[in-house]
Amino acid sequence: MDAQKIEGLFVVVLGGGFWIAISRGLIPTPPLFRSGWGQKLVPWLGPLLVAFGVFLMFQDKPASNVDLEDLAKEMRKRVTLPMKVDDVTQLDDVRPAEGALGLFFTLTNVSAPDAEIAKQLEAYVRGESCTNPQYKKVFDANIAVRVAYKTPLGAEITSILLKPTDCK
Repeated sequence: MDAQKIEGLFVVVLGGGFWIAISRGLIPTPPLFRSGWGQKLVPWLGPLLVAFGVFLMFQDKPASNVDLEDLAKEMRKRVTLPMKVDDVTQLDDVRPAEGALGLFFTLTNVSAPDAEIAKQLEAYVRGESCTNPQYKKVFDANIAVRVAYKTPLGAEITSILLKPTDCK
């Protein structure tokens, strides 16, 4: 169970349970909630905390304290873009992309998007990401990575979201 699910479970069990116990009179109401508006609020806080905890547990977006833009800027400082990766692959940009760190590549030998190439790329990238120490550093910081490939004319071939939990 990852940290985000544990955090959600913690909110559900402790926070929600505590407020439900208060609303049922099992625990004395804190002084702040003894006023008229406080008495009306107390019965709703438990269910709201439980709902919030469940939301945290099943939230699909990775939780990270790292600013993706700062991370992308730092990565761009270390290389000159565009950067030739191999004979047919060029790294064009590193930037935040839909809540993940985005790596944007061009395949210089592909003239049009092709489903078979996209399938092969996805299999390769997913396999490589779980063994590559650079990806591991990013995943250990609880950061998702989006790897996108396009043709030289800008047509998208594929976009692959790699989550920190994919390799566990």
